[in-house]
Amino acid sequence: MDGAGKKMSEKRAQHIYNDFLKGYDPQSESVPDRLKMELHDKLLRAAELKKRKHKVNTFLKYLSAIAATILIILVYGLRIDTLDDSVERRLVHQSSVPRGKPVTVTLMYDAVDDFDDVYFNIKLDPGIYFYSDIEDVKSAREHSWKGSLEKGANKIPFVVDQTELGKRKILVSATYGNFVHFQEIVLDASEEAIVLSLYQYQPVFVP
Repeated sequence: MDGAGKKMSEKRAQHIYNDFLKGYDPQSESVPDRLKMELHDKLLRAAELKKRKHKVNTFLKYLSAIAATILIILVYGLRIDTLDDSVERRLVHQSSVPRGKPVTVTLMYDAVDDFDDVYFNIKLDPGIYFYSDIEDVKSAREHSWKGSLEKGANKIPFVVDQTELGKRKILVSATYGNFVHFQEIVLDASEEAIVLSLYQYQPVFVP
């Protein structure tokens, strides 16, 4: 606790004690039960008020962090979606599969430590579908989940299908360690094959 917080706590405690003394009869040999109960109730209310304030402050800090993360994902993701050339990226993998076959995409993360509470999001362009026999999964345009990463290399595969010719994109974000990590997968479908190119972007700091 800092100096200001300590002084405020001392003042509240002093006020409670002063209120207690006002109702105390110095001629009595012992403190009446009524005053004991009043002091007990006041101390409980003061402790509960302090606890509620701490919960509110913690929640507001958490809410601000979430809002900042969402804003970064929206703004930075929009720049990627619009193929903004000012956004630096590097090609980390390229391969191809025959047209008509499902495409396995393998996300790659090199974590500097073990991370829990990693928030992943996959967003598909129209014309790309999650490869599944379950209609709700196949028709989903996005998929989000919370997972973890181990220190070192991590690979997360998923399978998609592209039904239309031309270029389509998949935008993936992973939030952990005060950074948002973006990956972009470009699928270029011709009559013969689908070429997969996986790009990684510089991590974006989340304050």
